[in-house]
Amino acid sequence: VYLGGVFFVKKVQIKHFGFKILSLAEVQLFAPIETQAGTLAGRQPDYARIVTFLSSGDEPQISCETSLSPTQSRSPSVSPSFTFQPTIYRAVPKGVVLKRDSSDCILQSNPLNHPDRYKCLIQPTVASVDPGGYGNDDVTLSGAENECAITVQPVTWSWGRTAFIFQSDSSLDEINTCFAANILLTEIHTLSPPTASPLAVLSDEPSVQPTFQLSDVPSMHPSPATSNALSAQPSTTKLSIPSDVTLLRDDLPCVFQVNPSNHPDRFKCFIDPTEVSSDPGGYGNALTRVWGADICKLDIRPTTWAWAGNAFIFESTDSLDVINMCFGPNTLITNTPIPNGVVLKRDSSDCILQVNPTNHPDRFKCFIEQTAVSGLPGGHDNNEVPLVGFEGCVINVRPVTWAWDGDGFIFESSASLAAIKDCFVAGQLITLSGSDEPSVQPTFQLSDVPSMHPSPATSNALSAQPSTTKLSIPSDVTLLRGDSPCVFQVNPSNHPDRFKCFIDPTEVSSDPGGYGNALTRVWGADICKLDIRPTTWAWAGNAFIFESTDSLDVINMCFGPNTLITNTPIPNGVVLKRDSSDCILQVNPTNHPDRFKCFIEQTAVSSLPGGHDNNEVPLVGFEGCVIDVRPVTWAWDGNGFIFESSASLAAIKDCFVAGQLITVSGAAQSSVFE
Repeated sequence: VYLGGVFFVKKVQIKHFGFKILSLAEVQLFAPIETQAGTLAGRQPDYARIVTFLSSGDEPQISCETSLSPTQSRSPSVSPSFTFQPTIYRAVPKGVVLKRDSSDCILQSNPLNHPDRYKCLIQPTVASVDPGGYGNDDVTLSGAENECAITVQPVTWSWGRTAFIFQSDSSLDEINTCFAANILLTEIHTLSPPTASPLAVLSDEPSVQPTFQLSDVPSMHPSPATSNALSAQPSTTKLSIPSDVTLLRDDLPCVFQVNPSNHPDRFKCFIDPTEVSSDPGGYGNALTRVWGADICKLDIRPTTWAWAGNAFIFESTDSLDVINMCFGPNTLITNTPIPNGVVLKRDSSDCILQVNPTNHPDRFKCFIEQTAVSGLPGGHDNNEVPLVGFEGCVINVRPVTWAWDGDGFIFESSASLAAIKDCFVAGQLITLSGSDEPSVQPTFQLSDVPSMHPSPATSNALSAQPSTTKLSIPSDVTLLRGDSPCVFQVNPSNHPDRFKCFIDPTEVSSDPGGYGNALTRVWGADICKLDIRPTTWAWAGNAFIFESTDSLDVINMCFGPNTLITNTPIPNGVVLKRDSSDCILQVNPTNHPDRFKCFIEQTAVSSLPGGHDNNEVPLVGFEGCVIDVRPVTWAWDGNGFIFESSASLAAIKDCFVAGQLITVSGAAQSSVFE
């Protein structure tokens, strides 16, 4: 592995896709030598101390020993050994949660189209048509509170996000008894130790016989601690709740778990079913600020964000009473007190003081550009939140409503109206103060450029050997373009050719870093879409840097001034969940062209994109059907999705059925290897 640069700390991941066997006898890292002139030359073994570990899917990490310095040889010292069984076989795709809905499973018998098979409807999850076909390998799933097991041959894990289809030798009665309504189906993994190398153990390689952890707890690092103290040597990596995980507490109180032979003292709060996430794993992770009921905030060290999709596990120095007060039943735990979908971008008017003693205490109102509606938190005398405005000024506010009617931020504050006007100026994006985050030690930065991988490329071509990891805009980053045009940066001695678009101030994010990252589809003005390779989402909090094969003219047309760049054309906060009525055709030639309207369950209000004849967006409905639509308004009054389409009303009714969650088609996303 050639590093290509000088690093204080470097993580090298050798990733293996699929379930075939990867056997490593020895891994050597090579790095250039830094000359007296400060340049990099040569290719010599790197005499760094190396810590190695293995991981498999979401299973606990299996630690190995620390290696000695590698040998001088530029080739492996011995040939690799061979093994014949993988350590852990995992069949259910990552992100797919097989939580049954309230209906019975059915037998599908249609010999003209497919062999007999079973279909069990599940609660909406990540879509997966894998493995496809019939007669696939056996997978054993447990159900009914782990008291039964059924062996299945999967056909599709989550067709249309809501249907698990499979073959099985079990009867329909057995399946409905075991895979009962609202039961979480879990895979029973097959564990087998790897074959040890017949060669003598080398003095400079990690151990080849890792230990196995078979427990169902998220981590297996024992700790002698018996008091409620955080683990030693905490991490300094900044963490946040994953964008696809929703920490909505259920009705049970949080609990304190003491088991010193198994793990450090920790807290466990049960949550409503969400995407599974065993990140960040282990203990002593970075202090992370999260927000709960009534704008309370707690500094915790997360262990797993969503263990089995229903438990948030973490360390904390707070008492159980404090945690249950902040993370009470039905509380949404978030990275920020500002509700999802709300963007506090000031309009052109001045903030005002509202004095109306018969109705409410004195308070301030700042008008904002139209955003998702939020009446939260409601009331007065709420907890204080520090907000950042013009040139980094900070105002401590007690929010009343974050986005009244979607255009009014109302709050109390001890600051004067003059101070608020000077800080929350017209056009300003108001954000949560970084000083309100727990402090962590930053990692070393060798340069003020986003990456240190020099490239000889001088043409507008993407970097070689692109990554295949799927990427998306971080949940705390808002890519709202500034007034200046994007620019094309050519500097072959420093970085590959790239584009830079300035954005309004937002959370700093240097992710994903480097070049040649996965092709990622993002959306800009007028529902245009571009496939780019992001370098840094928000360099210094004000610049979006990326690679692209498109021209600068195309990029400036799609990412024009004041454009919001997003992961999806559906506005943030809008959920297209159909209600129980039929879609209708609206014919009113004096007012508008013919168009369709499908009523949806109440969601954030959005009249975007407006107008007619907009760009097409492919949307997925019942059992994976796709309708190409030209949206008119995504959520008129928060309950009406209005659009144009060349499809017939009958086809739309069949696809966007009552109760269906409508999503953007995966065909509209960039292709990546999963």
